[in-house]
Order: sequence, then structure tokens, then C-alpha cells
Amino acid sequence: MSRQSASSEHPLVRHVIEQEQAERAPQDSGRQLAALLGNLPGMAYRCRNDEHWTMEFVSQGCYRLTGYQPDELLGNRQIDYNDLIHPEDRARVRAEVQRGITDNREFHLTYRIHTPDGTEKHVWEQGVAILSPDGQVAALEGFITDITEQKQAEQALQRSNGQLEQRVKDRTAEMRAIYDGIVDGVLIADIETQRFLLANAAATRMLGYGVEELTSLSVSDVHPADRIEWIMGRFLEHVAGRVDRTPDMPYRQKDGTVRCNDIVTSRIEYRGRPCLIGFLRDVTERRQAEADLRREKETLRLLLLASDHERRVIAYEIHDTVAQQLAGAGLHLEGYRQAREKDPERAAEAFDAGMQALRACQADVRRLIAGVRALSLDQAGVEVAIRQLIRALQRESGPVVEFQCDVQFNRLESVQENAIYRIAQEGLRNVCKHSRSPRARVELVQAGDRVRIVVQDWGQGFDPADIGGYHFGLDAIRERARLLNGHAEIQSQPGQGTCVTVDMPLMLREDDE
Repeated sequence: MSRQSASSEHPLVRHVIEQEQAERAPQDSGRQLAALLGNLPGMAYRCRNDEHWTMEFVSQGCYRLTGYQPDELLGNRQIDYNDLIHPEDRARVRAEVQRGITDNREFHLTYRIHTPDGTEKHVWEQGVAILSPDGQVAALEGFITDITEQKQAEQALQRSNGQLEQRVKDRTAEMRAIYDGIVDGVLIADIETQRFLLANAAATRMLGYGVEELTSLSVSDVHPADRIEWIMGRFLEHVAGRVDRTPDMPYRQKDGTVRCNDIVTSRIEYRGRPCLIGFLRDVTERRQAEADLRREKETLRLLLLASDHERRVIAYEIHDTVAQQLAGAGLHLEGYRQAREKDPERAAEAFDAGMQALRACQADVRRLIAGVRALSLDQAGVEVAIRQLIRALQRESGPVVEFQCDVQFNRLESVQENAIYRIAQEGLRNVCKHSRSPRARVELVQAGDRVRIVVQDWGQGFDPADIGGYHFGLDAIRERARLLNGHAEIQSQPGQGTCVTVDMPLMLREDDE
């Protein structure tokens, strides 16, 4: 055994060595603890539980965190840690620490501090109360670390999310504005339940419902009840893709009004459900305009036919009366010329016969002119013209006609006077030709700013629904009334006579206003 080995085994030597190791152990542990705390990304601390949180211990991370050396915080020599806390956060920090002490639990909190160079940092603190043997809070121990970068990242993410949310909101608002700004109505219906899930502003206006009302209804609720079977069959055809457009589909508004819409559809998925989106275009006015145009064309055709009919009647009248009378007058006058020297008596008879034929021709010409345009109408107005019409009718052995006139106007516009006269003329002509009534009644009555013409008889009458062929007289009465913004009503029953009533707004002549 060597000398050194022998000496180290000596009890006294071994005691000295163990004593030295025991004395070095706390120093080594302290250095190791200091090195460990110094490498932490924050600051460990111990402070008294007093008003200023007087620091009893801070680790070397103090400078990196606060900008102060440990000696400056220990005993609050240079500054109280409480003064480093942002003024807006101090009350909250103290309250949360106090709740942790009261509840005998760890406290965790985040807040802001200011460093000597004015930098603002976000920190996270974890701490706990240390109790004395008598159960009182003797101190607070904990750890504080810098989370500024994390906080900035969170704030940046929040800003980014906020910007993204705002862009989504803006885009949604744009799409909603476009959606609501579409002139056509847009409806989305669930295929299975057939209930509406979405409606744009145009659809609500077209159907007269609010958005919430409309989205509580089903497809069958917005169509006429008598068309539901056809409507639902058409809906299924749209769902199956056999058709994608239906023209003139009837829709019933909230107030019961039925309007026509062209609808174009396609299948989509909405809110995870198979749906049908429909685009509605109200074509009621267009269809009405088309119907009015067809009616105008038919009216024009009928008026042309009536005009042609009247021209033919006049032509026949001229041929059968005026032309024949002129031809007869010519023959009589030719006989007069030949006989005036050889046979004066026969010549005189021929002359008288020729003059008689000319006078008859003159009367027929005046009658034909009155049939086309009564001269008295331009000279004296519609009341006088109707009275002359009635007198002429009765001279021809027509029915007894009673005329009642109750008006305040003097003269009307020429077109209206002619229309009233023609209505009365056509009504009386029908009385003479078809009614076989021994009497008739004509009324011309003013009521405020409107005028009413009535032609009534008590003859054989007829069923208005059974009239066939071209009845130019009745059609002419209706169209004359309509063209002057009036309305014609023809009431008749077999065996009970006929009453024609026309009502229209007054068109006063300027010098009569």
C-alpha cells in the first residue's frame, strides 16, 4: 500500500476531507442555482407581502426583463417593482394577486411594464404566497417572463383575423347589395320540404311579403289554389331537370292579387341542403301590354270592317236612290227637251217629273250626309243634333222616342260630340232594325265631370252571350267609349228589351270652360 493511500485512510485525514467537502457543497449548490436562474428567460423573485412588494431576492434575469440590475430592485433601493407596472394595469394586478392569496392558490396574470428606456413589455407572472409558521403570509415567490413577442404575434394575428373578417363582411355586404339590387326576384326553396330558405328584396316586393314572412312559407303558399296541382307538377319537373324555364307562371301576392312571372331555375346546395333557386321576372304588365296590342289590332280590324261596311251601305244607298233618281231625272229632262216644241203639254209633264226626281235626290243626299256627319252637330251641338235625329226617325214612322237631356255644358270637343251622336244613332238604329219596340228612350245626363248616354227600348231583346258574326254597331259603341276613356255596358234579355249605357269623362271645348 502506498504512503498516500495509507494517509487518506487515516480517520483524522478522512474527517478533514469530509469537512472540507461539506463546507464546499452549499457554495457549489449556490453557484449551480445561480447559474440555473441566470439562464432562465425571465426573473425569479421573492418579495415581502407589503404595500410596495419589497424585493428580498431577484435572479440575474432581472436586467434582461426590467432594465434594472438586481441590486437596484433588492430592498426597493432604486425603484419599486410596483412602479414598473403600467398605471392602467396596477389595480387589476394587485386585485388578482390578492385573490390568489385569499383563495390560497397560485396566481397567474399578464400585464405591462415599462423599462428605464421607455420600452413597454408584456409579461406573464406565476406566483404563490409563502406562509409563516403561524399561518400568516410572509412573502410572495414567483417567476416573471417576457411575452412581448408572443403578445405582438397574437395582436398581429387578431388584426389579421379582424382584417379578414372585415373583408369577408365587406364582400358579403357587396354580394348582398348585388343580390338585393337584382331587379328579378330570387327565391331558394328546399327540394325536400318545398319551403323557402332565402328571398331577395325584389322577391319580397313582387309577392308583398316581408323576408321573415316569405321564408316561413312553402312553394304552394304563393300560387293560386286552383293551380296548385299543375304548379307542384311543374316544380317536380324543374327539380328533375326536365325543364329549367316556365313562362307565365301565376303567383298570388299577399293581398290575393295574381300576377304572371317567367321563372328560370337550377339546382344548388344551400346550407348543406339540396335546393332549387328560381329567378322570377314579373311579366304581368308586358303580357297586359301584349293583350292590349292584340285588342287594338282587333279593334282596328273591326273598325276597318265596320268602315268598309258603312261605305258599302252608303254605296248601295247612292246606287239605289241617288243614282237612280239622277238617271230618272235625266230621262225626264231629255224627254222635255225633245217635246217642248212639238208637244208642250207632254214636255211640261216630263219637266215636272224630272224636277220631282231631283228634289227626291236632294233629300236623299242630305239624309246620306246626315248619316255620315250631321250638319247640326257642328252648328248647334250634340243636344240639338240628337233631337233632329229623333225627329227624322219619327218622320220615317219609327218608334216613339222620349228624349231626356240634363246637362250644364254648352259644347264639347268635336270628337266627343261626334262619339255621343254616333252612339245615340247606332242605338236607335238597332231599335228600328232589331228591337221591334214601339217606344224608346234616350238620356243625355251630366254628373259632375262625366257624361252618360243611355238608349233603352222595351222590345224583343237578346242574349249578349249568343251574338255571333260581326255586330259592328255594338262593337262600334264599345270602342268609341273605350277610345274616349269611357265604358259601355249593354244589358239585354230575350223578351225584356235592351239598355245601352255609356259613361265617359267630359271633354269640354275650350270656349265652354
